[in-house]
Amino acid sequence: MPLKGISTYLSCPVCDADVPISEDEKVGDEVYCPYCQVPLKLRKTKDKEDMYLEENF
Repeated sequence: MPLKGISTYLSCPVCDADVPISEDEKVGDEVYCPYCQVPLKLRKTKDKEDMYLEENF
């Protein structure tokens, strides 16, 4: 059961942990992995509407 305010989970590209993405976060926002604390940027694929996380060092 998802937590309130969490719309989806994406995988961390560094440690493969589930990163919760809230309903109010949009493409370009910075989030942090709850496990390894790496800063990540929320991105969207060009050809589809799929979202993914990218390292933001």
